Amino acid sequence: MIAPVPAWVEWLTAALIVIGSLLALLAALGLALLKDGMQRLHPPALANTLGVWCISGAALVYFSALESALAFYVWLIPIMLTITTPISTILIARAVLFRHRQAGDPDAPPPLQAPAKMAADMTADITTNTASDSHQPDPPTPPALSGTSPVSAAPPRP
Repeated sequence: MIAPVPAWVEWLTAALIVIGSLLALLAALGLALLKDGMQRLHPPALANTLGVWCISGAALVYFSALESALAFYVWLIPIMLTITTPISTILIARAVLFRHRQAGDPDAPPPLQAPAKMAADMTADITTNTASDSHQPDPPTPPALSGTSPVSAAPPRP
């Protein structure tokens, strides 16, 4: 039979669950009430992630007290969420930006230089630099080592 947990563990667990739930509710409200797609990115990314950390902290406290050992396995979910949230936020932001540009929004930032144009500019720069370098004399060659030097030269590689 499992022994009951102390009252302070139950209170701390309840407080963390309530805080995490309120943060998740705040994230949902922000997602529903904000007008623009870029504004809607922040509530789920920030408040919901912190809410998940609070709830998993509650699970860590409760199950560690219940099992009399640290229950680190509950940290897997918030760690994975912390890794994947910025990636999904960036992808969603790029999609929103694409839609703004397609709609002709004057406030949308201009697109970056196209890769094909960048490659053409880089090729032109290389060609220009190579052509301007062609009439410069070759750098002087180092003098050959004589046999009188105390340092022997390494034999040439085949």
